[in-house]
Amino acid sequence: MSELQLNRTEINLILEEIKKPEYSRTNLLHLGKNKLSIRDNSKKTDLILIYGNDNFGYKHIIDRHSLYSKKGYWKENEKLQNQSRFHSYLPPMDYIWLAEKIYKEENKSFAKNKKPESFDMYTAKFGNQNVPETEYTLITYKNTGIIHTLFVSENKKPFNKKKILDFQEGGVSTTHDLINEIQTHRKPYFDKKGNKRFIIVLRVYEKTFIEKWFVQFNSKEGNPIKTVFLKENKVSEYFKAAFRRGALENEPLTEIERKIKKHLQGNGS
Repeated sequence: MSELQLNRTEINLILEEIKKPEYSRTNLLHLGKNKLSIRDNSKKTDLILIYGNDNFGYKHIIDRHSLYSKKGYWKENEKLQNQSRFHSYLPPMDYIWLAEKIYKEENKSFAKNKKPESFDMYTAKFGNQNVPETEYTLITYKNTGIIHTLFVSENKKPFNKKKILDFQEGGVSTTHDLINEIQTHRKPYFDKKGNKRFIIVLRVYEKTFIEKWFVQFNSKEGNPIKTVFLKENKVSEYFKAAFRRGALENEPLTEIERKIKKHLQGNGS
């Protein structure tokens, strides 16, 4: 298991590292992937974003709170957590920019800070023409600008896709039958142990502008059991395979997932 937070020695090493001249330059991109590597820093404040690990820093933020993250976080009761996610207009390169908006003395929060001896907590709403006004929380190591985490703290989790199934989505794979002009896109779903329990299969028939949706159910070991037809729909135009794959990666599949849930519960028609 990864360390839950930085220790005092590590904090001091980061504070010494940031003094180097290269971190004051605005034309350098820092891409280190060691836990203590500095990924970004604010030129207006003392904020520092390190690479970190699963529990803090850049890696934690992008894995847990990026809109397009495919990493699942599970509760003890086998339920998939509905962690908060950023708006699609907030790319990782803007994490420091957003943190600057929250990192103000008047936004310091004491009541909800569970570890005031180790961390400072800042909570505030921010929005502009690209990002709707949303409440964010920034946690830094006490009396430093080193970022522990940054996340949306709205109770409603406004940018989250509605969770229907307690399975973690995987990435879409695509094959393209050029002779018959048929695209096949496959989106797997995994259980807590990483087993591929079912696959949403989308077939795009380019000649007739028809999309057909199926689900392939697997055993707990990931072996195919059966494939069930879910629906078909007519489209006014089809997208090239790469574009349709990209759309399927992130589109809400609420209707499809509800149909799958009924089948898993034994109520499928």
